[in-house]
Amino acid sequence: MVQRHTWLFFVCFLLPTLAVSVDIAENTKGILCTDTNNGINLPCLCSHDEINGTDIFCDGVTFLGDFPVLPHRQKIRSFSQRGSGLQSLEAQLFTASDIPLQKIDFSNNMLRRITERTFDGIEDTLKEINLSNNKLGDQLNALFSTGEFQRLTNLEKLDLSGNEIKEFKSGIFNGLTSLLELKLEKNFIITVPRSVIQGLKSLESLHLQSNYILDIGIHSFPNLTNLQFLNLSSNDIQSVQNGAFIPLSNLKSLILSNNQIQTLDSGFLEELHLLEYLDLSQNLLEILPLDIDANPSLRKLILFSNKIRSLSRIPLNKFKSLEYLDLRRNRIYEIPPNAFIHLNNLKELHLDINAVRKITNGMFLGLENLSDLTLNDNRILAFPSEPLNVFKSLKKLNLDYNRIAAISREILSPANKNKELSLAFNLISEIPDGTFMDFKNLELLNLHGNKISNFSNSKTEGLEHSLLFLDIGYNEISELPKLHFSNLLILSIAKNKISRISTDNFALLSKIIYLNASYNMLSEFSPDLFVSLVNMENLDLQHNLLTQIPSDAFKGLNVIEINLRNNLLLEINENAFEDLMKLKSLDLSFNKIERISVNAFNNLPSIETLNLMGNALSAFRGDEILGSTDLRTLILSNNKITYLYPKTFTLVSKIEYLDLSFNELTFFPHEALSSLVSLKRITLQGNKLNSVGDGYFSNMPHLKQIDLQNNVIESVGEFAFQNSSSLRKIFLQDNRISLLHENTFVGLNRLELDLSKNNITSFPSNIFSRARGLKLEQINIAENNIRDFPNEALKKQYSFLEKVNISYNKIRSLPSNADVLVNIKELDLSYNPLLPDAHYVLFGEPKSVRKLYVQGVDLSHLPIIECPFLRHLNVKGNKISQVNTNAFDRTNMLTNLDVSHNMVTDIGANVVPALMKLPYLQELDLSGNPIRRISKTDFNRLFHIRHLKISNLKDVSEINCDSLHDLPRLRKLRMFGFQYLQQINIKQCLQNMTSLDVLEIEMIDSHLKDQLQAIFSPRLDTLSVRGRRLRSVSTSAFAGMLSPLIKIQLTETSIDTFTDKIFLPLPLSSKIEFDISNNKIQRLTPEMLSILDNKQVDIVVRGVNSNPINCDCNIHFFWQWLHDKTNASLNRHQGYSMLSTLMCSGPNRLKNQKIKDVTLDDLICDESSSFRSTETTSDMSTFTTSVVKETTSNREHPFIIFEQPVTKKPSVPFSYVPASDTRSTLTKVDTMIIGIVAGVVAFVCILIIIICIIRLRRAHPLYTAGPLAGPLAFRAQGKCTCLKPPPNNCTCYPMYSLPYAGRPSLLPNSQHKMLPSSLPPPPDFLTTGQSGRLRNTPYFVTYPDSDNENK
Repeated sequence: MVQRHTWLFFVCFLLPTLAVSVDIAENTKGILCTDTNNGINLPCLCSHDEINGTDIFCDGVTFLGDFPVLPHRQKIRSFSQRGSGLQSLEAQLFTASDIPLQKIDFSNNMLRRITERTFDGIEDTLKEINLSNNKLGDQLNALFSTGEFQRLTNLEKLDLSGNEIKEFKSGIFNGLTSLLELKLEKNFIITVPRSVIQGLKSLESLHLQSNYILDIGIHSFPNLTNLQFLNLSSNDIQSVQNGAFIPLSNLKSLILSNNQIQTLDSGFLEELHLLEYLDLSQNLLEILPLDIDANPSLRKLILFSNKIRSLSRIPLNKFKSLEYLDLRRNRIYEIPPNAFIHLNNLKELHLDINAVRKITNGMFLGLENLSDLTLNDNRILAFPSEPLNVFKSLKKLNLDYNRIAAISREILSPANKNKELSLAFNLISEIPDGTFMDFKNLELLNLHGNKISNFSNSKTEGLEHSLLFLDIGYNEISELPKLHFSNLLILSIAKNKISRISTDNFALLSKIIYLNASYNMLSEFSPDLFVSLVNMENLDLQHNLLTQIPSDAFKGLNVIEINLRNNLLLEINENAFEDLMKLKSLDLSFNKIERISVNAFNNLPSIETLNLMGNALSAFRGDEILGSTDLRTLILSNNKITYLYPKTFTLVSKIEYLDLSFNELTFFPHEALSSLVSLKRITLQGNKLNSVGDGYFSNMPHLKQIDLQNNVIESVGEFAFQNSSSLRKIFLQDNRISLLHENTFVGLNRLELDLSKNNITSFPSNIFSRARGLKLEQINIAENNIRDFPNEALKKQYSFLEKVNISYNKIRSLPSNADVLVNIKELDLSYNPLLPDAHYVLFGEPKSVRKLYVQGVDLSHLPIIECPFLRHLNVKGNKISQVNTNAFDRTNMLTNLDVSHNMVTDIGANVVPALMKLPYLQELDLSGNPIRRISKTDFNRLFHIRHLKISNLKDVSEINCDSLHDLPRLRKLRMFGFQYLQQINIKQCLQNMTSLDVLEIEMIDSHLKDQLQAIFSPRLDTLSVRGRRLRSVSTSAFAGMLSPLIKIQLTETSIDTFTDKIFLPLPLSSKIEFDISNNKIQRLTPEMLSILDNKQVDIVVRGVNSNPINCDCNIHFFWQWLHDKTNASLNRHQGYSMLSTLMCSGPNRLKNQKIKDVTLDDLICDESSSFRSTETTSDMSTFTTSVVKETTSNREHPFIIFEQPVTKKPSVPFSYVPASDTRSTLTKVDTMIIGIVAGVVAFVCILIIIICIIRLRRAHPLYTAGPLAGPLAFRAQGKCTCLKPPPNNCTCYPMYSLPYAGRPSLLPNSQHKMLPSSLPPPPDFLTTGQSGRLRNTPYFVTYPDSDNENK
């Protein structure tokens, strides 16, 4: 894949290090409390500070019995017990301790209520409470209520985010007179809770993002005069009333991003005189009101990902103090002169991913103090030399993903004071000598993804001492000079064609800390290659052709990370990695290593991660590693290991994660694990283990997760997991277990257990007994042979069990009023042959279930559901024809309903009356029902719907588009699979649906043009178009999709070809996933493949295999292209490997053979074979059929095919010229420019000819023929021509239409082939006028009676 934003590649190197540090910090905040002298006898970590006191971290710890009493009057500042499965807190939790606790954190648990008097004894000292990501709003009453906060007069921070809270009881925050920060994000709040926040007069920060707020009214924020920060992002806000923020006179930061705001009134910033930061990004704004209230204090304005087209409608003159302006990912095509004339203080301007094709003089007037300018992905054709002269302080300039082809000393001179210059993913093929001679201060130079083949020191003369970061990766460089950058820290030469690097190349780079030479053609390197890189910390050599590591190649280096992934290493010799005192990570995965010598990893005291995945190792003895290490992660998956020695891990006893998945282990000696005293997670998936014996995983106090799925395990020992009290997750699915012992899980505490896909028929009654503290939280026993619901086994855990999956079994009945069924929060009984009595037990008896899945259980109707807490209900695949009106009377909190694949015929009559009882419904699936029509009122009052599925309605004959217009929150719409639908106005159906993230639609038109563009916005990231009537796609069909990740699916259509031109309107910097499954594509043409050869486009093409690829002479080009790619030593695009597995669908003699495995002689055509393809068309054309033929003259342009061979086998094999990396190529835009120029020249020539003919007529009145006489003009008696309706004295003849040939594909190594200036008489099959733009109706022009009238 193409590396993104490579000018930040040094950050990509640093951030993982930081992430690791943070992760370690999270897990090592202190030492074990039992090892301290403060009397805290808890299995937790403690951090002590003499001034502030002790912090206790019990994250993930579950106490047996009651909450422990903390040491009396100890100076304990904070207590944290995150992610420990807590369902409730005890009253007077800290009262007996009498400690000055200031901060408590019980986030990421399962708390559903706050017990009365929980905070007794710490009311006066408590300053911070974190209760985020619990279940506090998961109550029968929509109002969240507690009186516990009212006594906390010193509380400063309260976090209630992620609790499913819908509304608050009035007065809940009364008494919080010192509260400074309130976090309420990620709840189900639909209106600003003004009644409960209006008394928080000291509040400075309010977080309401990621809720469901629809509008902001004038009284939304009363009395919050001290508020400085307000976050309303990621709601459904459509409107903001004038003066809504007037009470917030001290507000400094306002965030309204990711909403549905289309317009703002001029007074929406009224009275916000102190506002410094305004974020309006990811909305639907096209303009800002020109008379908006001036804001002299605003420093940062963020408008990225809107629908702005011109800056003339953005009153930037009202924000004269602006220092930061972000206009990325809009549709800006016009920046008028003097647009920034009033922004003298602006420091950063971001205009990326717009349509600013040309940078004109005067565009940046007023920006003399600008320091950072980014113009990435604007299709700029030339470096904007002159316009940059206005800048006096510019330090950073980014012009990535443009069409710049030429740079020189003169061209770049306006930027010669820069510290950073990024020109990645342009078309630069040559750097003239001395180009950077005047860049004395340049520290970062990014030329990644260009076409540079020659890189020498003369090219970068002048940068010898200033340059710190250099990226020349993904070019065509095959040889490096002796690099002369004495202060260089970061160097990337990745994705080139370098086959050899000498010691001399790096001799002067002594300060290098990061070297990336991945994706090259290195087969070897000398032992002293890195000897001068004494400060190197990160070395990346992945995806080369290395077959061995020279002895002492890395010895003594200070390197922290080495990546040798995806090479051709066969063995690791002794001392290959020796004396690397700082090495923390070594990746040798996906090589061909069969043998690792003794002491291959010698003296690596700091090593933390060793990755040997995907090799050919048959054994790992343990003696490969010599000396003490700090190894924490060892990955040996996807090898051929059959046995582990008892002392394999003796020298690496600190391992915390061991991955042995997908090997050939048949017996796993538990002795090998006995030395791994710190082991937390082990993966043995995909081996051949047939049993888990007693003691295999016992007495391992730190072990938290075991993965044994996909083996052949038949039995699990009674004491296999004994005394491993921290064990939380056990995966035993997809084995052959038929019986478990009663004591199997004795000694465990919190447990999530997966036993699906086994042969279990029943469980011992006491297997999950609570006698020894077991708390079973989740169990998956799907796809077994269970006939009776295991009530006896599970009822012991009814108060702890949260989730049970028992689908795909043979259960027919359910126990009535069973405690376990009453208390389970998520239950899946799908695809069991449940009897009507069981249906009644499920729906007719009271339960506290939140998610209920009953797919395929023979339900014929939905009774009144006695599940008042129910949020998700899935009854897919039953026989329900009608949902009773009162079915949801007691489940009005439902948010997700799936009634797909039932027997509903009429939405309005059979479903809608029941849906009216569901005010919070967000997701509705009616797919696969025999619905006949969708009427206007079917979805009325479903105001909260965000995801609507109405697909595969094969009986539907009418869809009223008005039914979709009252869904203001809709983000995902799936409507396709309408077998009998003859007519639908797609544009009307999608009217005003500008907030969609996902659209899956069926087209009944034959041509996809602009039908969908009204809903395109930067937030739309997934577009799926289906329909067997669809045959062609306009080149502008996807124009307007601007998301960073764009997923386009053209599936189940009649399209038989596409070209790279459909991707032209999409941002070059976006990642594109293109799915063409189940179409009628029979061959892969040069137009299709050219997109994979374009390094500026990051695209993955999927679904080719599901098309009927016919292996005949029509795929010669693809065959040669494929062999060129697969035989190359460097494979730089993952699309190549995908296509290398493509199979022939025909003819029968080649069916199911890989195309790359057949010979060119096999690819022949019958005499009668011809290929007719539906072409992707431009907006002004219709699809045509074309016949192409290879000729001798065009072999120099192998990417253009002019005519299809008609013989069984070409007399001369198809001449394919592999893509030369040094060739001069024409890009799509280059060729487009040439085409435009050629068109203008042709027009001028035609005009000159017309003038000449008119003059000739004047000079020769009897002239009646000439160049204009032809298919467009048939003269009659010198008086008229058939160019407009004729007078009575004219006789005209029908003309024939010309097929529109379109312009040739814009492919590398190709040039325009102009159409002939004159055409032969039409063949018979064209005289019917069935194709082309011209019709049979003649068009006439009558000349004046006197030919000499206008002389």
